[in-house]
Amino acid sequence: MDDAAARNDADTEADTQADAALYDVAAELYALDRDEFTQARNERARSVGDRDLAARIRKLRKPTVAAARVNRFAREHPDRVRRLRTLGDELRSAHAELDGDRIRELSQRRRELVGEAAELEASDSGDGVSREVHDTFDAAVTDAGAGEAVERGCLVSPLRPGDVFEGGGFEGGMAGAGTASPGTQGERSRGEGTVGEERSRGKRSTGRREPAEAARTGDADRRAQAGRQDRERRDKKQQRRARNRHDRLRDQERQDGREDARETEQRERERLEHERLDQERQERERREEERRERERREEERRERERREERLREQRERRRQRNAELSEAREALGDAVTELREAEAAEAEARRRTSAARKAFDAADRRVHEAEIALADVTDTQPDQT
Repeated sequence: MDDAAARNDADTEADTQADAALYDVAAELYALDRDEFTQARNERARSVGDRDLAARIRKLRKPTVAAARVNRFAREHPDRVRRLRTLGDELRSAHAELDGDRIRELSQRRRELVGEAAELEASDSGDGVSREVHDTFDAAVTDAGAGEAVERGCLVSPLRPGDVFEGGGFEGGMAGAGTASPGTQGERSRGEGTVGEERSRGKRSTGRREPAEAARTGDADRRAQAGRQDRERRDKKQQRRARNRHDRLRDQERQDGREDARETEQRERERLEHERLDQERQERERREEERRERERREEERRERERREERLREQRERRRQRNAELSEAREALGDAVTELREAEAAEAEARRRTSAARKAFDAADRRVHEAEIALADVTDTQPDQT
């Protein structure tokens, strides 16, 4: 029993040392420029003497553009990352205490800090990378695990924020968290960025709109509603002004005569018509903007579906290659077994051949000796004649 416990302790200590070594290697690799990652990873895998560690190093995945930018940001601006994590802790505390004023104040700070970090790191990138960087920083606020992953600086793919503050608990989680996690050979359940990360993304990408997209859609709807309310107030104000102007025109008509009043009223109608046309133009522009926004969201949705489809295809190809590898290894095992059996049979045949050759040589010598003896007997017989 003591020996088993000692062996378990030794195995645990060995695993801990291997994880620590892999963490050190991962920290070095993910600190490099993205274009240098693959070559440096392969060189490190070849240079280490531990075969298991080398195999785990080869499984470390190259980070995406957005993930590489966040990794660089975490190393160059650790104080900003710590502020994001501290803000997340304060927000969770405010939600737990149902402190509405504090929640609103901290939510505003959240938007400001996340926006500043994203602007600082991704201002020169495209919309897609900029949005992924922004969502990753937002996830560092909404989820403590995501904040830890960002601070570690070993992301493989961007993170997406979950509804961690909704209802005072975390339900959405990170749909797409990406870290190289050596402690479990890169296969932790916190999302897509780990080595083997597709499982988490597949679970959370079916049938539920991402919280960041829902938040942006809600903001757009609120802005549209506020715009409609503003237009209604402007319309009512214009109607009141029109009525007041009409009353003034009637007074003026009594004073200056019907002709002047008709001319003034005509000018007023023309002005109102111009305002109406201007409002219609603004309304058309607003509808056009909303249409473009809907098209943009639809294109983003299709792009996500295409990415998910590519991931599914990649997983299927990987499964097929693994199956082919297993079959090839099994065939190799069978061939090795047959070869060993054939070698054993060949060795046995050689042994039997050698024994047979020795028996043949011995029999041949006996025949030769018998022939000599026979010849001697024949030579010594008396002449019968």
